[in-house]
Amino acid sequence: RTLAKKALPKKRENYIGFAPGAGDTRKCWKLKNFIDVANYFSKKKKIPVFFLGPKERKWLKIVKKYVPKSLFPEWEKFKKKNIKGPAFVIALSERIKCALANDSGTAHMIDAGGAPIVKVFGRSLPGKYTGLTKDSVSIDSRVFGSTNINVITPSYVNSILDKYFK
Repeated sequence: RTLAKKALPKKRENYIGFAPGAGDTRKCWKLKNFIDVANYFSKKKKIPVFFLGPKERKWLKIVKKYVPKSLFPEWEKFKKKNIKGPAFVIALSERIKCALANDSGTAHMIDAGGAPIVKVFGRSLPGKYTGLTKDSVSIDSRVFGSTNINVITPSYVNSILDKYFK
């Protein structure tokens, strides 16, 4: 928790989390969609905090390029000290206002940290994996008539996430 506070020193109302990866990549909403949502909130003076696992290392440069104000706590100053993993993600999640994620292990860690989470679902059914934190929301692509997660639009997700910052 002490290190999480150093990584995210401002009030939690300033931070919004993003977990664009998943062990099963078929569950992933396009990275571009996460980038679009992160930029939308950057313009609203919120700081995007990206949770990227080892499989998503290649996304680090892409996100830094397109969302330059983003933070990557596990990949920045704490990387040299090898500070990462579930306990750190949970502690970081205590410091963010809310998060957007695919159905993934990282999403469960964020949920364990108590941040309300908006999860996007395509192939998998949300009922079994919905966030347990109060005010968490699941967005099921079936509402848009498809099991393709990418029919969910960034503008729709923005409208859901906006509610956390009122």
